[in-house]
Amino acid sequence: MGREFINDLYYGRIAPWERRRGRRAAVLELDNQIACKREDFAERLSKEDLVRFENLEDLYLTRQEYEKLESFRQGLQIGARFMEEISSDDILGV
Repeated sequence: MGREFINDLYYGRIAPWERRRGRRAAVLELDNQIACKREDFAERLSKEDLVRFENLEDLYLTRQEYEKLESFRQGLQIGARFMEEISSDDILGV
């Protein structure tokens, strides 16, 4: 790993939350497919079943947000350990 990358990461020139654009088209297509299938499915449900289905969706989304937060926390911890390791006197030869 080059020193330039480490410096860019440390000084905030690399934003870990930014996503690579290469996958964007595929993700958008998947999102469109999900939306179409969800709409088709929702139209077939009674009002009561639709409410229950939407509540279930909310639970899934809440769970997904917890997963994303946990992934972020773990990544941040790994990054902090990484910075601590590469900044140690032994690695720098001091």
